[in-house]
Amino acid sequence: MSPFLLYLWREWREQRRTLGLLALVLPLLGLFFSHLPPRSALAEPLLQSGAALAFVVVVLVASGGELLVAERREAGLCWLERLPTGLSAAFRAKLLFLVLTVALAAVYGLEVARGLALLRGIEPRSLRGEPWSFLAVLALVLWTFACSAWALRGGVALLAAALVLGLIGHPVWRVI
Repeated sequence: MSPFLLYLWREWREQRRTLGLLALVLPLLGLFFSHLPPRSALAEPLLQSGAALAFVVVVLVASGGELLVAERREAGLCWLERLPTGLSAAFRAKLLFLVLTVALAAVYGLEVARGLALLRGIEPRSLRGEPWSFLAVLALVLWTFACSAWALRGGVALLAAALVLGLIGHPVWRVI
């Protein structure tokens, strides 16, 4: 078996409890929040997009920022540094795991929102795929991963990513 697949399996083992708990809790929260807006709002594609974004942010905070921070907290980084194959396979496995979990979280969020609308007797409108939103989420994922390399706590990585991106992007927003 290749080292890359072993590292990918290691990431799954480390994150499976958190992701399983989120898979159970987030639909229950969605069920609670589905009673807040009017029934007709549940059919809106904007609500489905918002649910997908909420699921992505929760997964990024819960597991995305912890991918590199957990290695520093435990003896994992020392173990990785002693490996003869180098760190590239471990790094690629962490990055691929993060991208896959965030993509699944987005799809899961969309389907939970659609399922809750159907549960309340509303036929949800279809969501058009927009490549800009996909690119924005991919940039957020990669930037959060980069910020988690120097953030002291995993949950701070998303906040640090947003703050640094806001500081860098502030001149751009002033022009636009």
